[in-house]
Amino acid sequence: MITLPQPEYHFQAMLRQPEGDLAAFCSFGTDGQVGGGDYSLPALDIGMGVHPANTGRGLGCMFAGAAVEYATQNFSEPRLRVTIAEFNLRAQKVWQRHGFVPVLRFISNFGKRPFIIFVRG
Repeated sequence: MITLPQPEYHFQAMLRQPEGDLAAFCSFGTDGQVGGGDYSLPALDIGMGVHPANTGRGLGCMFAGAAVEYATQNFSEPRLRVTIAEFNLRAQKVWQRHGFVPVLRFISNFGKRPFIIFVRG
């Protein structure tokens, strides 16, 4: 099935060079939110997915840095937010290196798993 781009969705691909293979992707906006969290504080949500071949290789900081840079250059919201599964300690460390701090722990509506919201700005 092919779906047409919708302007309310903001996705960016991160491609390996020179091959052009998908390395990771990120989203900006409500697609980065997890059901059950309190997102009442104004912020730009960032969601990210990394190709399995690129996990555990020390590339997360580069991917997160690229997402933060893109967000600050292309959106006017000064506060950035990411929601990370509580078990994903590597991702938490990556985003904390970029100045994000944990502000809320919650249980997701779907799957009933714990997540943590991190904010920067």
